[in-house]
Amino acid sequence: MNNMFVMPGHEAQSAEFARRFADHFNSCDWAPHPLYSVFTQYDAGYYLARRGGFERKYRSMWAVARTISPQVIVELGTHAGSSADAYISATRGLAGRHDHAHYIGYDLFGISPLPGGSGEWNPRRVCEALFADRGFHNWRLSQGDLRTLTAIEPADFVVVDAAHDLRNAWEDLQLALTASPRWLFVDDVSGFEVQQAIELLLEQQRAHILFTFPVDYPDKGLVIRLAD
Repeated sequence: MNNMFVMPGHEAQSAEFARRFADHFNSCDWAPHPLYSVFTQYDAGYYLARRGGFERKYRSMWAVARTISPQVIVELGTHAGSSADAYISATRGLAGRHDHAHYIGYDLFGISPLPGGSGEWNPRRVCEALFADRGFHNWRLSQGDLRTLTAIEPADFVVVDAAHDLRNAWEDLQLALTASPRWLFVDDVSGFEVQQAIELLLEQQRAHILFTFPVDYPDKGLVIRLAD
């Protein structure tokens, strides 16, 4: 995947986004929720062993949303809401708003058994508890298979973070475009098949893309700015 895909004549906009992102990242005072985050979920050991990198990841997500300042966020792949927490938190107080951006999250919300047969881990319930404790009010979760959808709600910012094989990543990107967004953010782009899907999208939408901005954290992310 190209590290930077900039349409001619928009290099200055890309550089300005990079500058603003860096400012927001460096001033970020947001932190993962002490009870509801990847560092407390059923497989927390994996994340705790890589805590520095994942804290950078979620602070980067916060900085992306802070830089974009969206009115409506749609996320394909909400899971237990750890990423959504960063995106939504970043929008409070922007552009004179007293509340957060409107958030719509899609996921299968599959339930996982806890180790030792001690119960189950329900990501939707965790997400709902997280949002309630954060004081988020303007949100909705939609449970189901993304492959059954032909369109999603209009949004200025769409996050793609569901399946990471070529077919599903490609179809998720196509589904994201039905929201007519100004901004796409693709998480976990270091995988080869996700890179293939993004390269196909960049070629397909070449006339409608102003620039991309790679975000450096474990598994990496990519901001795509679409033309108005």
